[in-house]
Amino acid sequence: FPSHDRHIAGVINSFAGYPKASEMCLIILKYFDERYTGNTTVLAVLAFREAVRLRVDVINFSSTGKASNLYEKYILRAALKRGIKVFVPSGNEDLDLDKKCEIYPACYEELPGLTVVGRSDIIEGAGRGKVVDVYENGGNVSGFGIVQPGTSQATASAAGREIKRMLENSKCITLQYRDWE
Repeated sequence: FPSHDRHIAGVINSFAGYPKASEMCLIILKYFDERYTGNTTVLAVLAFREAVRLRVDVINFSSTGKASNLYEKYILRAALKRGIKVFVPSGNEDLDLDKKCEIYPACYEELPGLTVVGRSDIIEGAGRGKVVDVYENGGNVSGFGIVQPGTSQATASAAGREIKRMLENSKCITLQYRDWE
């Protein structure tokens, strides 16, 4: 059945420029489990840490939260310092992030190089403001035959475009992203 992780992988693959995308290695580090009742941010931090350990080139994190987390911020800073390109969504909440920036990891101020992605196809319904670096179409984006809307799709599109740019420069890359089912 259609799942968010399969769809996001398909969007990234599509925007990376299949068949050249066969030169990339998708490393899918799932951390969300509906059976888990604790704070999933802890699991996300462990997935980020594994991605940094594996020395991936791109992290696509199609998730947001309403609270800042020191460990999440620390591991994202470590990823960026290693030259890993990190793409995160501006959120599907209809928020002006210039007025109240409370969507994380998008709203971490001290993370230069973090790429925050918003939706270009709608104004209401998605996070917007100066914190957003790139706007991509997030409406009904297709990946592996699954069509879904949202900032997850816009973020995957932006990550895919970056991968395409990297592949055009003959660099084989690896990628980590967040999933939910």
